Amino acid sequence: MPRTDRSASGASDTTARPTSEFVGSIGEEVEFTAYVNFIGPVTNSYGDEERNVYLLRDAAGNQLRTFGALRVFKGDRITARGTVKKQDEWKGEKRTELAKVKVLSVDSK
Repeated sequence: MPRTDRSASGASDTTARPTSEFVGSIGEEVEFTAYVNFIGPVTNSYGDEERNVYLLRDAAGNQLRTFGALRVFKGDRITARGTVKKQDEWKGEKRTELAKVKVLSVDSK
């Protein structure tokens, strides 16, 4: 069976996306527009509280993450406001974690 993940030159056929940078500074309130790329359930370390994790990406390619119960779906384009809680790297990509996120508008696909 032929491989479909390689080009004729043998290089990996992946689409390069912009480099993710940190958004804002820790403690700063930021307003942003981003696409919802992933929604998944997570449980706290005690196993007694379940909530969702939301992975977002803005037009500049910056990765954002928040937890809670936002009324959005995967693929939605949202404008929201939140407080920068943490900035870290995941799999070599910079990521900004936001707290107290309030969705201001939703553009469904």
